[in-house]
Amino acid sequence: ANIWYEELSTGKIKIEKKDLTRKRLGRSPNLGDAVCYGFNDHKDPLHRISQMIFT
Repeated sequence: ANIWYEELSTGKIKIEKKDLTRKRLGRSPNLGDAVCYGFNDHKDPLHRISQMIFT
């Protein structure tokens, strides 16, 4: 199985760069983006992606 994310020692999840995902899939990962943002902690509106690190 291929894994395109990494769990960091801080408990955060690091996912692959969007341009690499586009290249691998041959299309934009729109549904994948929606899933990532859906699991995000939205308590801090100034840091809407504070639980994830997009590299």
